[in-house]
Amino acid sequence: MLDSVVQRHMVRVACRVAYDQTPKMKKAHASDLSLEAIQVIAKHLTANSRQDFTERKAFMSIVKKVKKLITLFKKAPQAWDKFKAMLGVKATNAIAMVKEIDTKLGNLLEEGKKKLAQASKKILKELPLLRLVGEVLEEQNRWEDLINQYKDYVPDSVKSALAKIERGTTKLGEFLDGILGTSRTLKALSAPIKIYLFFQIWDWFADFDFRAVVAGLLGTISFSDLMAMLPGEGIEIILELILPPPTNGALVKLVTQVGVSSVFAVVLVLEVKYLMKLHKVKSTRELLVRLEANDPREEYEHGVIQEDIQSWPQRST
Repeated sequence: MLDSVVQRHMVRVACRVAYDQTPKMKKAHASDLSLEAIQVIAKHLTANSRQDFTERKAFMSIVKKVKKLITLFKKAPQAWDKFKAMLGVKATNAIAMVKEIDTKLGNLLEEGKKKLAQASKKILKELPLLRLVGEVLEEQNRWEDLINQYKDYVPDSVKSALAKIERGTTKLGEFLDGILGTSRTLKALSAPIKIYLFFQIWDWFADFDFRAVVAGLLGTISFSDLMAMLPGEGIEIILELILPPPTNGALVKLVTQVGVSSVFAVVLVLEVKYLMKLHKVKSTRELLVRLEANDPREEYEHGVIQEDIQSWPQRST
């Protein structure tokens, strides 16, 4: 377990190293961007970090990111001014300003966290395919065996439809990204929620895009752009943040076990989805009963619509 006191100390040290290594610029540019102000922002950015900053790799990673953040604010002082204005910072005294940033940023992040918790159930309700993913992955081996047996006695049209699905190449991470991209709630998140999410995923940034970082700090970033900042495995932390417990933890655990690069997992989910529609059942439990009954008298629908087979969401751009 990470020691929070030690972690905060290491973050402060990393900020000092980054601050000392950042090229000096004209005083007129973000002149009140003090080391203490950067340390306060970094404290909130790393508050829930899973990295151990006593390890060199993690320590140098935070130094690198903080250096880029300082450079951004110094080269684009208007971004620093907008950040303070967004928080409602009024103080002009250096010490008072740092305290005000600390308090107001902390309050804003807490507001975003609470609002996201309120929205999480709505997000899950909008995305039934996420629940299907969890139900299939939870009994992956059982589904695989049943579907393989099922293929022995179904019409050629159904075999052909399943074969088409099995030729898919979409990875689980991309598939989940596509599902999230269909949520109206996620597309319309409020600024406090987006800022909260941005601060939570700081650890996972795949790249440091200046425009995206500014938009993240100001809460003007879109959810799709937020996702684009993450590597493939970053989908796990997003699922944990935006879904209600215990669904979030259970789904993240399953995704971690299977791996975000798994193509087979996506194929299996889509086969179950197709068979649910074919058998006109509303739950995976009902479908399991049908398949385990192994009933060849089941009436199959002919003329399968190809658009239905290919109707899973694609990665948002």
